[in-house]
Formats: sequence, C-alpha cells, structure tokens
Amino acid sequence: MFFNTEIAHAVPLESGLEICKDNKKYVSVWTANTALTAGIPYVIGYDGDGGAGKQIVAGAPATLAGAVNIVGVPETSLATGVYGWVQIYGNAEVARIAQDIVAGDYLEVLDAGVSLTPTSTTRRVSSCAVAVDASTVASDFTTFLFGIPVEINSAT
Repeated sequence: MFFNTEIAHAVPLESGLEICKDNKKYVSVWTANTALTAGIPYVIGYDGDGGAGKQIVAGAPATLAGAVNIVGVPETSLATGVYGWVQIYGNAEVARIAQDIVAGDYLEVLDAGVSLTPTSTTRRVSSCAVAVDASTVASDFTTFLFGIPVEINSAT
C-alpha cells in the first residue's frame, strides 16, 4: 500500500493499487466501458478476461448472492476509459436519490442501483455502509463505507 498523500490526487497508472489517506481507503480502477459519477455507488470487480491483462473495474451493481462484492464511491466523476480512484472505506459523501436516510441506518446498494438504500438498524450481509448523518432531501449525505465484501440484492 502507498501512504504518500500526494498520490491520492494523482492519476493512477494501473488498476488494483490501494492507498490510505485521512482514515479513508481508495482503490484504483479502470473505467472500461462506463463513466463514473461522483457520489454514486459502484461495484468493484475484475473485467473477466482472465488473462494477464485483467483489470480491476467499477460498474453498475448487479444481483449476486454471497458476500463477494466491494462497493465503492468515486469522490470525483471519471470519464470512460481512464484510470481513477474509488473510495471503498471510511467516511464518504454519497448522493441521496429518493429515500429518507436516518443516522445509524445500515445501507445497501441494490441491483442496478444508483444510490444507497436503507435496510434497517441491524447489519445484514448486504450492508456496505452506515449513515453518519440524516438526509431528507435530494442532497449528498455522509456515510461510513465498510470496505468489505457484501451481497447485492435484487431491486424487486
């Protein structure tokens, strides 16, 4: 892991690098076939080519049973086909889309989701974060990302 604080704002040269800064953890990703929007949750995974050129990519969440998905949130938007940093652990500003959020709610991202959804006050295998503050309007709010593998549930 790198601990040089100057690296956190530099463009990474490859995917799979990890850095820690200010009690936050970031992983470098290749945006492959999709641009990433700041504050929106994405699933971090491999591009699936299985070869030596395998890249760590970020993409839209898809239903997958079992705790195998890491959810991350980019602090800044990233264009398609570039390397960039996605935060996977620590306090993060996340975009609130539709539902009211209460401080202390455990949060998950659902299949094809573009926001974190409250699950309950009890942690589940799908919980990727906990709300640090409340939000009742369509604005960013602070969460604490766990940085652990989680299950992605169906939106229905």
